[in-house]
Amino acid sequence: MKLTDKSQARHYTRDGITSYLMVSNESSGAKKLTATLVEMEPGGFQGIHTHEAEQCYFILEGHGRMTIGDQIREVSAGMCVFIPSNDPHGLVNSSDSPLRYFSASTPPYGAELERSMWPAKGG
Repeated sequence: MKLTDKSQARHYTRDGITSYLMVSNESSGAKKLTATLVEMEPGGFQGIHTHEAEQCYFILEGHGRMTIGDQIREVSAGMCVFIPSNDPHGLVNSSDSPLRYFSASTPPYGAELERSMWPAKGG
């Protein structure tokens, strides 16, 4: 069994969000999955981006505005959003309270990209 404590996870902070790398090859030996926990402050945003991996976001707390391709939808706690491979997507916390979501991606991003995107260790 492999456990990752958020306080010790690799993470980055930018644009009003903190992203914690919770499941990766390095942290848990995962070969087919990357998973993150993301915390967004009010006004925080994840810019529009693309990647080969399929992904889902499960909204744990709060609400915001999700963009996938040319669709924009309000999302809130309890919703799960599927993001197809290579579809441009991003999320904005448009509320006055924190937004938290758990993300799972497959195939995994790989060790090199994980180290460049999530450079800092917790502690």
